[in-house]
Amino acid sequence: MELNDLQQNQPMHVVPLGFDADVVEKLKKMVQRERLGQRAYTVIHPYTGGEVGIFLVNYDNPLVLAKKDAIISKYCPNAHTVAASQTALADESIPYPLHPYEVHGILLAARILSVFDKVAGSGLNL
Repeated sequence: MELNDLQQNQPMHVVPLGFDADVVEKLKKMVQRERLGQRAYTVIHPYTGGEVGIFLVNYDNPLVLAKKDAIISKYCPNAHTVAASQTALADESIPYPLHPYEVHGILLAARILSVFDKVAGSGLNL
């Protein structure tokens, strides 16, 4: 088995920030399914420590946005941030800078997994 295969079989931990419990459960069902030959993901909520590969931040939640940088720098400064919003992220009225990885509109498994795969392939050290 090649190193790349080993990395794909080791789940990347995803921590959702600022989502209601029902959305977190939906996220778990969407991303924690087996995808042959592709990266596996595990949603950790509530966060109890450990290595995090991705923080999925709800950009529609102003309280979380105000605290996200402190949370990320304190717990996992090397994790990637993925912006999730049900609003149009290109809207100039959003006062927060967005990250290169975005999921907007209805949260669909294919869309989220596609963005997560881009993050996983961006050279993130696990």
